[in-house]
Amino acid sequence: MKIRIRKILSVFFTALIIVSLFTAIQSSAKSAAGYVTVSFEDFGVRQKKDISDGTVDFVKPMGVIVPETKVEYYKGENIADVTLRLIKKLGMTTTSDGDTSSSFYLSSIGNFENKNYGHVSSFGEFDAGPTSGWMVMHNNKFISTSASQVTADDGDYVCWKYSCSLGADIGCDWSNMSAKFSGFKITPAAAAMTPAFSKSVKNYQINVPSGTKSIKLEAQNENYWSDVTYKVGSKAYKFRSDIPVADGTQIVVESQFIPMAGQSATDKDKVTFTVKINKSSLNMNKESITLNYKKSETLSTDYSGFGKVRWTSSDTKVAVVDENGKVTATGRGKAVITAADFDGNTAECQVTVKYSFIQWVIVIVLFGWIWY
Repeated sequence: MKIRIRKILSVFFTALIIVSLFTAIQSSAKSAAGYVTVSFEDFGVRQKKDISDGTVDFVKPMGVIVPETKVEYYKGENIADVTLRLIKKLGMTTTSDGDTSSSFYLSSIGNFENKNYGHVSSFGEFDAGPTSGWMVMHNNKFISTSASQVTADDGDYVCWKYSCSLGADIGCDWSNMSAKFSGFKITPAAAAMTPAFSKSVKNYQINVPSGTKSIKLEAQNENYWSDVTYKVGSKAYKFRSDIPVADGTQIVVESQFIPMAGQSATDKDKVTFTVKINKSSLNMNKESITLNYKKSETLSTDYSGFGKVRWTSSDTKVAVVDENGKVTATGRGKAVITAADFDGNTAECQVTVKYSFIQWVIVIVLFGWIWY
């Protein structure tokens, strides 16, 4: 009887281990492959004729409906899958044609709050005129196919934009098939482009603070149907990705207007940026100071570059300095306080530490036993 019970328990625990392993494998297989940033916005320009005709239910644009939100995606998914995951997570609703495996078309979204309209039960095609509806941008370009045909990739940006004129009002005007740039946004904000942007200028310099290791470039286009690439040498970088830079790095940004997949470009544009990293100098507010024993004074520098200034003392038995430049006298003598920035520039201040009259009295009369 005992042997039988042992066999049953052995079979049970073996089965439990197998089930646990299978579950672990399934869980591992479904682990997120990365993140996609998804947003919804309505800045569509309502047509006066449509408003007067009474075909516009939402006269005022809703603005940002869903701000940029990072959403996990799994291997093999498309941007429609990721979009619907966010919609479900937010408790919103959708209506659509097709499905995420083929020919997905987003007709409407609903069950959300909006500052202009309060609770919105449904907002979609034809709600702001006969040519209104949802369009989608993938990495700052309007896609030429269904969202179900665009594979999700880590770092992607997916923005659903509401148009009132088949895209012409939101940067996808088919009467202007231009690949021309209209400007550039550069991060960090301290970066400066020279000369100022002009459509006729094709070479620029980007001045960045010392210590800058990467920048982000975001092209602004006359028509966002255009394909835009960002390259350093032969290496391409995605929209809004960090581009590693050093002094002299050249970034080539190219744009092509390709009407439909497989066709040749009907218009092109190209701009080259050369990165200039500004070399800093470092100056301290004082070249020398005199302190009484145990007293303090804070030094400062004119550094405004990357990171923080590093402070050191040549003799901590005379003076110590903290990370903010506060110098404290610790003993009679002289020491040099040094500030160093990220680029290796340095500035120095000589510190002389003395005893005050009262301190000398204490040292001489009482031999320092009480105070020193």
